[in-house]
Amino acid sequence: MQKIIQYSIIFFLWCSYSMVAMAGNDHPEWSVLLLPSDLTDKANSVIREHNEVLTISNDHAASAQISRTITLLNDQAKRLSHIILYYDKLQQIQNISASIYDATGKHLRTLKSKEWLDVPAYSDISLMTDDRLIVFDLVHTTYPYTIHYSYTRNYNGYMNFSFSPFLDEYQSIEKSNYKVLCSNKNNLIYFCENLEQTAETSDQRNKSVWEWNFDKAHYTEVEVLSGNFYDNTPQVNIIPQKFSLDDYDGSNETWTSFGTWCYSLWKGRDKLSDEAITDIVAQIKPDMSVAQKVAKVYRYVQDRNRYVSIQLGIGGWRPFNAEYVHKNRYGDCKALTNYTMAALRSVGINSYPALISAEEGVPTERFKYPHSQFNHVILCVPNPAAKDTIWLECTSNELEAGQLSPICSNKPVLLISESGGKVAKTPAIRHQNQQLLMSGDMQLDSIGNISGTLAMKGIGLQQSYFYYPMSNSNLKDVAVWLQKLECSNVTVTHTNFAELQHHTDTMHANLQLQIKANRNVGGKRLFFSPAIVSVGDIYNLPPIAKNEKRQKDMYLYHEFSNEMDISIKIPKGWKVESLPDAVTLQQSFGTYSAQYRYDEQQHTVVLHTTMAMKQPIIKAAQYEQLRSFYEQIRKNRQQTVVLVKP
Repeated sequence: MQKIIQYSIIFFLWCSYSMVAMAGNDHPEWSVLLLPSDLTDKANSVIREHNEVLTISNDHAASAQISRTITLLNDQAKRLSHIILYYDKLQQIQNISASIYDATGKHLRTLKSKEWLDVPAYSDISLMTDDRLIVFDLVHTTYPYTIHYSYTRNYNGYMNFSFSPFLDEYQSIEKSNYKVLCSNKNNLIYFCENLEQTAETSDQRNKSVWEWNFDKAHYTEVEVLSGNFYDNTPQVNIIPQKFSLDDYDGSNETWTSFGTWCYSLWKGRDKLSDEAITDIVAQIKPDMSVAQKVAKVYRYVQDRNRYVSIQLGIGGWRPFNAEYVHKNRYGDCKALTNYTMAALRSVGINSYPALISAEEGVPTERFKYPHSQFNHVILCVPNPAAKDTIWLECTSNELEAGQLSPICSNKPVLLISESGGKVAKTPAIRHQNQQLLMSGDMQLDSIGNISGTLAMKGIGLQQSYFYYPMSNSNLKDVAVWLQKLECSNVTVTHTNFAELQHHTDTMHANLQLQIKANRNVGGKRLFFSPAIVSVGDIYNLPPIAKNEKRQKDMYLYHEFSNEMDISIKIPKGWKVESLPDAVTLQQSFGTYSAQYRYDEQQHTVVLHTTMAMKQPIIKAAQYEQLRSFYEQIRKNRQQTVVLVKP
């Protein structure tokens, strides 16, 4: 019966396809019947045609003609029907056309201009922006169907360009073409990521042409812990050696020249009034070291300012004046960094803005090619007396001086000064300095319920392990957070989160817990696990099929060194029949140990657990080792203490 239905559908589509071939506005070549099965297998969508032509007219002007035709095979591809086109003062969108076609390629409707929404591109933290979005939907009730849209993007100034043929996971490509036309071929270089294909070159109407074709290509999914979608797909990056942005001419020829352009935008914007300087200098005591002065000024900046996003033309690169930030008490990453730099200079300390790509797993190979690849700026403060460098993440109100978030650690940066740009690197996060120490004093009742106090001590970045979920939450929210840490069936009856102190090297917190039994009693025996909460072992990595292998390196959160001691007093009348086996795991990237013992004098079961991750980037070849490491930990945590009543 199922075969008959399938043949009936195919026959119906074929008849419809024959009729479509005679219709003027239809595209029978977009019929799903013409799609090879290898393009639809494991795919939610197929790019039927994707053509993009970038024409670089001169150092100030360029345009891109973009045309996409995509067949949506099922509801999993629905998000592709929601089209968002970004534009701002330096980029304009024109000539929009959008249509919908059914499974046979028959034209269903063309979108009218009144169906487009032109809205501000803002968020809760955006204050000033000229970014805007043109938004429209190409939705049809029956799958599969095909959407087609095209538009022109005109650039009034630019820095560099990029192209990726894929738009989504579980997608295949029938035809895709990217073409770049430039009147001065000596002004252009390119590099590719996740792509071995080189450009086909030719000449066309007195312009040099670079061209890439992506036909019969497939993409399934981003591997777990391997960065974002576009870091994993083929990408072509076009870098003009000379560029202009909002009439500010710059150069990508070297990092020195690119840094010189950046410095020209920052120059003279670090001036503070005498009143502001007096206020800042008053924070400093004569006997303070350089590190203490930096920490004091940094805390002053953090306490009086808030972060907002500001994007106004060249404002994406040029900061607000320091005095403006001082008076208004807000700024974006550039403005707050510039203000902190000015504040430090007022107490005799020099510092330098450091451009950085604050994202998970950004390839360091991009730094081989000078060009704009940054989305954040931090501050570098040399401390010659201590032969050290202090790094400040000026958008944070929580981090200590010298402490960077994981996405800003162990990354290449570009330092900006009057001498131009200089490549440096932020320090890595070391596990010895990032600790979470937990101790539990608990009581087990005769039906398996556990209650008591869990004390937590955070050092370095591990403070955020419990501060952020606890400091602004009610007791139910704290319980939800604990459940995510493998502490199930838990109720939090009290915390001291209102008393947690900020801005110290170490942070302490205490929780009063009740953990409900989960069918732990069986006849004369009582079963329970002392591992009431995760010590950092919460990754659950999927296995790889036999004929496949890991392609990408893995990015873990950051290095850490955690320790947990849980003491559980067992009820009277019960004796320990068996304890879980001790385990010690050692790998190049980390260690784990769990030791169980029974304190007969205190009538208490004690668990001592340690875990350290010493390698935040795991090589692809180490994937099975890492997965096995976490799997062994998971199995160990599932072991139970067995009590028996004589």
